[in-house]
Amino acid sequence: MSAKKTPATPEPSVKSKKLSLQGGLLTLLILAVVFQFFQISHLEKKLVELSPGAEDSGGLSDFFGGEEESEEDELGTLLFDFVNNLGVYEENKARYEANLAALQTAVQDAYWNGKGLSLSNPQGTYTEQDLDYIFLDASVGNVPLLTLSLAYDGKVEVHVYGSEFELSDGQSVDSSIVEVKAHLDTDLDTLRSTVQKVNAQRTALSIFILGQDFQTLVMEKSLKVLPEADQLGSYVIVFQNSEATPIAECEVLKKNAQLVCSTQAPAEELSGASVAEVQEDLLALFTAMDARTALQKKVDEQKAKIAEVLEDPAFKASLKNAGLSVGSATETETAIQYPIVNAGGAVLRLLILDKSTGEVKVSLSDGQDTQGLVTAVQLLEFSSKKKLWTSPVSSRTMLSSLMTLTI
Repeated sequence: MSAKKTPATPEPSVKSKKLSLQGGLLTLLILAVVFQFFQISHLEKKLVELSPGAEDSGGLSDFFGGEEESEEDELGTLLFDFVNNLGVYEENKARYEANLAALQTAVQDAYWNGKGLSLSNPQGTYTEQDLDYIFLDASVGNVPLLTLSLAYDGKVEVHVYGSEFELSDGQSVDSSIVEVKAHLDTDLDTLRSTVQKVNAQRTALSIFILGQDFQTLVMEKSLKVLPEADQLGSYVIVFQNSEATPIAECEVLKKNAQLVCSTQAPAEELSGASVAEVQEDLLALFTAMDARTALQKKVDEQKAKIAEVLEDPAFKASLKNAGLSVGSATETETAIQYPIVNAGGAVLRLLILDKSTGEVKVSLSDGQDTQGLVTAVQLLEFSSKKKLWTSPVSSRTMLSSLMTLTI
């Protein structure tokens, strides 16, 4: 009996292969889109966690559009600020113009002349902060007794000889003028008496400064006396040292004619009802005052430190062990020199304190090849290791070369 044959499986057609391949690609594309969606969702979640308030936004598109929104917010803020500032500007401008007209009328009132006051400038004096109408008092040497000021925001201020006069309404010229006139009607004589005391104190201080005793101090300490300055609450004279640094001042207070003088180094102050009362103390104050410049202080400190080291027992022992000694110092206008001498009396080096810089330097015995102390120490250490004293090259040339290399 013959075996039954199994029919052969037909080969798939080309068309079915193409469909199968397309289906596979489609499946991969769908998987890629799904994966990307989850990645984007995960990124959005992270951005929400990292960005406060981001949960209220519309997702990634809103996040990446943040720069545009930020610009819009900035524009909105600027527009708000512009409108607010414009409103304030117009308000201040209107108040200034109204108060200016009222003040110009008020200062022409015959009342002021009746009180013996006159304007230093009928048109007023403009400053960076305001417009000032300054009234002088001829009975006390044409001292500025009263100042009516109109700030550029339209507000009024009043100063009565060294102090600000408190107004109930600084935005009203009319009420301010009424209050000022009431004050002068009751206190003008007292105010003039204070001005006279202040003037007498200023004169006494000027005489004291120009006197022989004080001028001797001026010469000894190389002081510069600046002209008297008229400040809001006092008359001030500043004293400077030779490098134009303020180191002391004397002022006469306008409120009570009190004299107050102070120095910076040491920080001392004295006061008195009159210059004559404190004259001796005032001379003592300026005598004790340190008028040195910063450079002079540095030179003096270095000089004291060198003297301290030279007297140190350990340093003296080092000199002895090295067979050296330090000779007597010589001082000129530009430097102080300390000769370093060997056992035979020959000067090996000069230790130099430079008065123009306050630096400590070292030079050869003839003053040549000067270098800083740190450099000199390094050069000697290097020279000792290299035995430069045996070199046919002159020590001066070698030291100059080493200095150049070190620098």
